[in-house]
Amino acid sequence: MFIDRARVFVKAGDGGDGMSSFRREKYVPNGGPSGGDGGQGADVILKADKNINTLVDFRYKRQFKAPKGGNGESANKHGRGAEDLIIPVPLGTVVKDEESGKVFCDLVHDGDTFIIAKGGRGGRGNARFLSSSNRAPTFAEKGEPGEERWLQLELKVLADVGLLGYPSVGKSSILRKVSKAQPEVAAYHFTTLTPVLGVVTLPGDRSFVLADIPGLIEGASEGVGLGHNFLRHVERTNILIHVLDVSGMEGRDPKVDFDAINDELRKYSEKLANKKQIVALNKIDLVFDDETIPNTKSYFEDKGYEVFLIITAILTGELMPQEKLNEVKIAEQLQVSATPVREAFRKLAKDNLVVIVPWKGVTVKADTPEEIIALYQVREVMEGLGARLCARHATDEQIKELRDICKEMHQIEEATERVEVNSRFHTMIAHYSGNERVVEYLASFRERVNRDMYISSFNAVRTHDCDDEHDHIVDAIERHDEVAAETAMRQHINNAFIFKKANAEVQHKKLNEV
Repeated sequence: MFIDRARVFVKAGDGGDGMSSFRREKYVPNGGPSGGDGGQGADVILKADKNINTLVDFRYKRQFKAPKGGNGESANKHGRGAEDLIIPVPLGTVVKDEESGKVFCDLVHDGDTFIIAKGGRGGRGNARFLSSSNRAPTFAEKGEPGEERWLQLELKVLADVGLLGYPSVGKSSILRKVSKAQPEVAAYHFTTLTPVLGVVTLPGDRSFVLADIPGLIEGASEGVGLGHNFLRHVERTNILIHVLDVSGMEGRDPKVDFDAINDELRKYSEKLANKKQIVALNKIDLVFDDETIPNTKSYFEDKGYEVFLIITAILTGELMPQEKLNEVKIAEQLQVSATPVREAFRKLAKDNLVVIVPWKGVTVKADTPEEIIALYQVREVMEGLGARLCARHATDEQIKELRDICKEMHQIEEATERVEVNSRFHTMIAHYSGNERVVEYLASFRERVNRDMYISSFNAVRTHDCDDEHDHIVDAIERHDEVAAETAMRQHINNAFIFKKANAEVQHKKLNEV
């Protein structure tokens, strides 16, 4: 779980009390004062740790109290100083005073430390107060109290490159494709709830960190749509990739989107507005006229931006199985020769996303009956096991998250949103199972499942049934009924298989009619 804000209370250790005592020995009947000083109270120290990437631990422990210094003792023995309390925090943590808003520190590098609360000084023993006028002082000091304060911790992700753009423009799909990260998705206006980091590996043992920044909207600089929560994560990136949906499927103009987002960056911070950006025109395979892509590309190039063109529609299910891809049209849209388009088709064919048939052209791949059966048989077994283990291990908080997703899904009609929240629902159950093998295996075919889900989202009956089935699964998990949870999940997958099989048969019939 990615948590980027936390409120914590810290208290340094009080100083130890001084001792009031007198030397008492057989041959020294009138020995002087011999009370030792109290020890120093422990400091509270924040330390940046590269092995931590979230503030989630502070949700469960909010108060940190350092130990008190040891009290002074007789025979002029001083109390022992307490050992400092070190609190590890992720790299990129900004620490503020809750009351005043003052920024105490910004811990960026591994091993950086900051004393956030100073321990109290130990009290002086009565030996310290011996003077010519007072040969037998009887009083000693109490130790001074350690500093205490409420803090606000804010995490700003540390990434080399940030993916920026409106919700649903395809940032998460890009991150999944170029790295091994599996961005979480959500059932509301934003496709991503929290920043997700992925490591992109390049030839020559080179790599960089890419961050999927949650989608921004107009008014983000004023806090609209959790804008402040999201904007601060943009600040640390070296370069921004501004992802734009050039297809217009969401009913927005990419040029307007670009200006709106940059206006929000400018309102939030002039530094952000001046950060280097490159433009990625996404979903170009959904553009069916000859002018949109060249005109949009020229518009941004004239403004001095580097422009890159990206195809993701097949992965997101926006291009349907058996849909034909026109080599000539795509080449014209991209303003390139046919050669790189053919190379792209070969790569897609290697990834089992398109089929190249000599003399007939290129089509989006449709699964064979055998492939459909194999996929859903594996899903039924693996996701059934995931649900069983989830019912065994899920916490009350995790169950609440699953329940909230179900409630949201009942209200969603838009196909892309349904695909995303459905993916998150199944992924969360796998994660909460506690079995990493289940997580890894399901992730390996998540994109193919998403494509099937996109198709089923256009069927009102299946959509309603799917939502009810999700409810039944969570009901069983909430009761910690492992058998019922596995049974409900397997039935859910089997129902999806029946719909998929029927839909595939219809598509096959239509294709033969053509």
